[in-house]
Amino acid sequence: MEKRKSGLCSRILPPISVISLLLILLLPSCSPVVRMGESTGIAGYSYSLGTLHVLYKAGIMDTWDATLAALKEANLSITESGHGQSSGRIIAKRADETLVTVSLDYKSHKETEVSIRVGYVGERDASVKIAEAIRRILFNG
Repeated sequence: MEKRKSGLCSRILPPISVISLLLILLLPSCSPVVRMGESTGIAGYSYSLGTLHVLYKAGIMDTWDATLAALKEANLSITESGHGQSSGRIIAKRADETLVTVSLDYKSHKETEVSIRVGYVGERDASVKIAEAIRRILFNG
């Protein structure tokens, strides 16, 4: 009589188990976009790989001006800045020399995506503070 081995390695997994296993492995690396209410001025945001991405309900030039004001308000030294009609980038430093990189991308005449990264690895709380300051300046509150 032949003995059958039992266990995960010795049998074929049903397709649903394989899909479930893949989802479990892949989900921690996902960063869902969260949709916000229209009254906040933010259409959505996500945090992925050390960078906070925020979609503001404002044109790129208004968002650019609010971003510069927010960085100055936070006492950051702007070391480099430049923009065109569809994108912009600002590099700043905190007093402790930590780099802050902010990129702006045109999405539509009333939407701009802003990507904020604080430090080499990314500091979520510091990025959120900058994003909130941009929102407050853009929408007066």
